[in-house]
Amino acid sequence: MAPETIIVFELTGTTADFSRALRQVPGLQLLSEEEGEFDDPDEDEADGALYLTVPDAQALHEILRLWDLHKSDRPLGPNHASWASVFRCLHDLRRWGPRDRVTDEAAALLLDLIDGEDIRIEIELVSRGSDAARNTTAQRVGAIVQGLGGQVVRTASIPEIGYEAILARLPAPAVRSVALREAGSLAEQPDVFAIRPQSFADNLHASDADPDARVAPDPLGEPIVAILDAVPLSNHPLLRGRLTVFDPDDLSAMSVGRREHGTAMSSLVIWGDLQAGEPPLERPVFFRPVMYASVEHDDERFPDDRLVVDDVVRAVREMFVPRPPEVAAAPSVLVISISMGDATRPFAGRMSPWARAIDWLSFEYGVLFLVSAGNVRDLHFPEVESEDHFRALVGEARTSASLAAMRDALPHRRIISPAEATNALTVGAAHHDALEIAETVANSHDALPSGRLPSPASRHGPGFRNAVKPDLLAPGGRLRGRSSPIDSPTVLRYSNANSLGGLKVAGSEPEMSAWSGFTSGATALTARASHQIYDALVDAYGEVFTNLHRARQALILKALLVHRATVPPESRELIHQVFGPADARLHQRRSANVRRLFGYGFPDWSEATACLASRATLWGHGTLGVDEGRSFVLPIPAGLFGNRTVRRVTATLAWFTPIDIGRRTYKAVRLQIEEPDLNPLIGVTPQSGQTAKVAAARGTTFHRCWEGATARALVENAAVPIVVSRRPDNADDLPDAVPFGLAVTIESDGEIEVYDAVRSRLAVQPRVPARVMV
Repeated sequence: MAPETIIVFELTGTTADFSRALRQVPGLQLLSEEEGEFDDPDEDEADGALYLTVPDAQALHEILRLWDLHKSDRPLGPNHASWASVFRCLHDLRRWGPRDRVTDEAAALLLDLIDGEDIRIEIELVSRGSDAARNTTAQRVGAIVQGLGGQVVRTASIPEIGYEAILARLPAPAVRSVALREAGSLAEQPDVFAIRPQSFADNLHASDADPDARVAPDPLGEPIVAILDAVPLSNHPLLRGRLTVFDPDDLSAMSVGRREHGTAMSSLVIWGDLQAGEPPLERPVFFRPVMYASVEHDDERFPDDRLVVDDVVRAVREMFVPRPPEVAAAPSVLVISISMGDATRPFAGRMSPWARAIDWLSFEYGVLFLVSAGNVRDLHFPEVESEDHFRALVGEARTSASLAAMRDALPHRRIISPAEATNALTVGAAHHDALEIAETVANSHDALPSGRLPSPASRHGPGFRNAVKPDLLAPGGRLRGRSSPIDSPTVLRYSNANSLGGLKVAGSEPEMSAWSGFTSGATALTARASHQIYDALVDAYGEVFTNLHRARQALILKALLVHRATVPPESRELIHQVFGPADARLHQRRSANVRRLFGYGFPDWSEATACLASRATLWGHGTLGVDEGRSFVLPIPAGLFGNRTVRRVTATLAWFTPIDIGRRTYKAVRLQIEEPDLNPLIGVTPQSGQTAKVAAARGTTFHRCWEGATARALVENAAVPIVVSRRPDNADDLPDAVPFGLAVTIESDGEIEVYDAVRSRLAVQPRVPARVMV
């Protein structure tokens, strides 16, 4: 979008209210392409700002004129009465300008960086339609940077995601001018789309532990999981021979500090939490460094002269696209784990370039990205006056106080880039590990000593257009907070995982172990689970599964990772009590609060691959063209008829959508599972309290569960069609066929033979029983 044609609508209410009002204005179709997706009467998430391009200068001036009339309480005129409803949804309407290029948050970060030295900033440019126009824009802005006494460090151009950017080094006075949006600064340049500090990784240090050098057979085969992270200690006994490190930028040579984060993530993917004593993965893991350990800065960071979006796109392309005379680096990879994010960019309604890149890459190459939700360092307790007061809170009282603190801080705990990526699975941290430690030890406190809950250090959703984010929660350690004696009221600060709360991993010194966790560790454990699910499918189905196209394999893994995720009823009720609203009739708002903390919930990955006598899980795949649907037949065991045993059907659909960066819909292809007619046959209805159907439709994972115990009369050879359909497309030039993966489980709480009854009626049967994941 050309900024000179953009009008900014700053909302006072919900996007749904604004959408309905705008549809009444003749000739404006801003949100008509999304009709129905915002029509959730109890959804109270406001988007902050929306943008409308007006190619006709006269129309743009007319809208601004009408807004001026509205602000001064003058009549709009008989031909413009419909605008009154639109204006009542706004607290401002204006042209695109410096406030949009430099957000309040970015301005505060820039001011914090000013220390008298030159400062690196990322300048995202307006993406023009041709190579020549893009080059001209970059040259024009580069000349302005030099005129301000700065230097262009690097440029990047990725037209597929509308990303044109300059990494620049500017003197402190020029950066201050940008942060204050002063006249003549870069903030006023029409070629500039956004200005932010250089991306900074959201990483935490690991804490050293005890010696650990266990051994296991060497891995065999090609990698199916890849890690993008900081240079690991690849010669650690726990990692030696198990990582295939591809480092074309030679970051290993620059990595002279403590190699903590990449080492810890590799250890968790390969071995899991070392406290559990699990065997390692049977295949090697592909590792592509994109950060390095710097002695100068005492942390692991992105290279100072690079743009992280450009590096990530290049790294993924090199995995799958050969560059003669070289071969593709890792064409067998199905899953890419990114246990890092941009700490300078919490999600605020606008898709970040990094998220756009992940969405494009996942569809382009048919690969599943797992992304960490991001971490927070502090938990503030406004009503807890001292550490002694906090120490006196025990059990459920402490848990309720901590949840109230998390509730009050929600606006400051949003997921960080690229966690909003719609094709990725975003992983938050569950407050869980294998340790059993008292809730207070000295000045180290467990903020959530009771219940199954998200980690107090994990960031929350929702995602783009209120999509479910994070998608799921995996163990991130029962992280401990320490109270600072100078804080009043109480603030718990989270620094490192340790022996009182965390996940045990390979250390940054040979033969040593360490402690890690947070959302980074949760994402790494999810990557490990994806590999174990892959192994179970290969064991059970062999070439029937491995001969599928990469995208279909990845999508089946995506569906199965989410498929057995649930939110415990007691956890849901606790969130209702603390987060509200108190009125139970406002069930969608109550459910929205549960979604933003839990996503789809805590997954049980063993259940995703191991069928019991009373449970059968089926998987399927296919492609859908425009306006098409595909039906899968779910056999109904005879044992479910004629009794009141509780039975459930769970269905999870996953796909990758191409992105449409020129429209607000962004997600170009929308799939869904049609509501099956299950109640008349086996007496099940949509499970109460589950993720609302309207929310399930907003991402690229559709998850539904039906439950009941009503007895029905026997129907011989009964079956129910599970129909996957493609909703009408809202853009042109979309793919004729989009692949998807599907998982469906039918189960009973009683001793009913479900598995054998379903298996006997399938065309493709497992050759061996699915193994239980350890």
